[in-house]
Amino acid sequence: MNLLETSILSPECKEQVFELWNREYPVELQNENLEDMLSYMDGLEDLRHGMLMDNKSKIQAWFATYKNLGEQRFIIIIAREAQGQGHGSFILDHLKKDREVLHGWVIDEDRYQREDGSPYRSPLDFYRKHGFEVLDERLERALISGVKVKWTRQL
Repeated sequence: MNLLETSILSPECKEQVFELWNREYPVELQNENLEDMLSYMDGLEDLRHGMLMDNKSKIQAWFATYKNLGEQRFIIIIAREAQGQGHGSFILDHLKKDREVLHGWVIDEDRYQREDGSPYRSPLDFYRKHGFEVLDERLERALISGVKVKWTRQL
């Protein structure tokens, strides 16, 4: 896998991220079209993208960092066929390298499904294993809920 980082996604990468997002996240988080996803991203401060690309330049994992309400936040999506191979750990180690704190929102229930009908499994245990603490902040929306996680560099 090749790591590519950028502040601006190419049109081809935008399309691949859109497809990855809609394929791997629960139906409740899908974007109806590429413009919806790009509009969401345009509202994020200091947005940086990272991608793990296979040898055919297909995105196998996408991650982003941004600032929101003074916090350094992140998003990670890994294609199912690339999961369980250490890519998530690699990405988290990469993100932790230059940061003191990371915040993210994690779906903490296994009651959701992907667009193909397969179950969406909460990655909460993965984040706990990587030193994230679960905060008492919940995101409760009509269609989906989650919990906020935080990693802090240990001195």
